[in-house]
Amino acid sequence: MHRRLVTAALAALVLAAGGLTAAATAHEPGPTRYLTDDQGRALFLHGLNTSGSAKGDPDRLPWITEDDVQAEYDAMGTNFVRFLIQWQALEPEEGVYDEEYLDAVAERVEWYADRGYHVLLDMHQDLYGRHTSPEEHSGNGAPEWATHDDGLRVESREMWELVYLEPGVVRSFDHFWGTTGEHPGLMDAYADAWGHVAERFSGHPAVIGYDLMNEPFGGSLQGADFEAGPLAELYRRSVARVREVDPDTWIFVEGQAVGVNWGLPSFLPRIEDPARASRGSSTPRTCTPCPWTWASPTRAGPGSGSTPAWTCGPATSGWWANAWRHRSCWASSAWTCPARALRSSSAGCWRRPRRWRPGAPTGPTTTTGGVPGRTGPRVTNSPPAPWPTS
Repeated sequence: MHRRLVTAALAALVLAAGGLTAAATAHEPGPTRYLTDDQGRALFLHGLNTSGSAKGDPDRLPWITEDDVQAEYDAMGTNFVRFLIQWQALEPEEGVYDEEYLDAVAERVEWYADRGYHVLLDMHQDLYGRHTSPEEHSGNGAPEWATHDDGLRVESREMWELVYLEPGVVRSFDHFWGTTGEHPGLMDAYADAWGHVAERFSGHPAVIGYDLMNEPFGGSLQGADFEAGPLAELYRRSVARVREVDPDTWIFVEGQAVGVNWGLPSFLPRIEDPARASRGSSTPRTCTPCPWTWASPTRAGPGSGSTPAWTCGPATSGWWANAWRHRSCWASSAWTCPARALRSSSAGCWRRPRRWRPGAPTGPTTTTGGVPGRTGPRVTNSPPAPWPTS
């Protein structure tokens, strides 16, 4: 009963805040934008979130082998993967990066690259990290040295999302975001870690983007105060570190998990890309993923490399799972999906933002990026050229 009351109260708070933000952020949608290849053809990327198994694996790597990637390609025709990486594996000691871990990630990126996939590297976290409790029973993401729960309790919950409300998890997030003012270097350390990843994968033809943080949670700070405050600041610092070593690869940012995940609007401001000025281009290289839907724990298909499906549409991304989530996506006022999305995880589903979106470029421009066999993805306001029929 207590769990239901807590969940209901949280939902009521988020929905109430959503009504206010909807009024504050309403606007008319601009022209649809697409990522396109060098021939002007729209890229509709579809694939898998690889993989939830990495969260509990001692090496923080998914269970897949190269044969599994081939089986996924043959059976499902996917062309995209959101590949999970973790800060705790990347930087197990403060300022010390595990190059063997990055070697293992790079090896798996090559498995996808050899088959023409586009790879989005996602710095994943759930519940801040597993070191919030002595038993390490929940969570993934932050290393032990970056976890400061002040000894507050973190109890395991049957509904794992409720662990976000445990005092030790809330306090760990508060220290990370600088809310307490007691550990001011954590966000910079996280941004530096992203710089190290970008230095390793800069120019890789298969790596299409970096997803800076999975489902951010603000701890005791929520809503506009969180998104426009420390979350935006983390993104600015991370983008700056990435752009020091990688001027071209797309950067993806997410709004707070509690709210955006439920289809509510976001107060996340536009994140400026410092590479734009140096290129003399009006094309932004930062995108905001569309609202998530939570994933099913079952495998998506024979030999598939992961569980939930993921698609990329016009300058946005989102992941989905089972049939009822497809229906939720299809029915939402913030989405436009073809009917076949209700039946197939490989069908296209794209967002037509109605209440918030990053600024659109004013005209067709070309940038260099990195996808197999192409000069780079391009953002354009023009309709995409049709694919050849023969």
